[in-house]
Amino acid sequence: MKPNLKIAAAEAKPKIVTILGATGSVGRNALALVEGAREKFQVAVLTGNSNAKLLAEQARRVNAACATIADESKFSELKRELQGSGIKAMAGQKAIEEAATVAADLVISAIVGIAGLKPTLAAIKSGAAVGLANKESLVSSGKFFMEARHHHQYGWCKT
Repeated sequence: MKPNLKIAAAEAKPKIVTILGATGSVGRNALALVEGAREKFQVAVLTGNSNAKLLAEQARRVNAACATIADESKFSELKRELQGSGIKAMAGQKAIEEAATVAADLVISAIVGIAGLKPTLAAIKSGAAVGLANKESLVSSGKFFMEARHHHQYGWCKT
């Protein structure tokens, strides 16, 4: 007897997703996919570089638990934009790395350039599957990433 797939799909728990670099072009596209399938995804964290207004808008739209901005000088603006939403605001490079380790089923790493290296490695070490949309991490540290992937036994999600 075949299982009733509609019932199984309806009972499936949403996947928890973090998007590193959500305000960039790849991150915005990834977020659009998540928004198009809200029943399948729950957003834990969104990060951005310096566009506090866009990051706050995105976080409010998907009811993210946390929004983290790399540029510490934009922290006040981010907090002001998120006021009353219940969404936690964080700032700085260390906060971006911390955001990458928040419990998630999938971390989409869309931070441009070498800046994505440490947060992506932190996501790998946390045990989440990583959707890598940042070639610089592999080009500059591919062997290191592959060893970390093997050591922490997680899978790649090709994006």
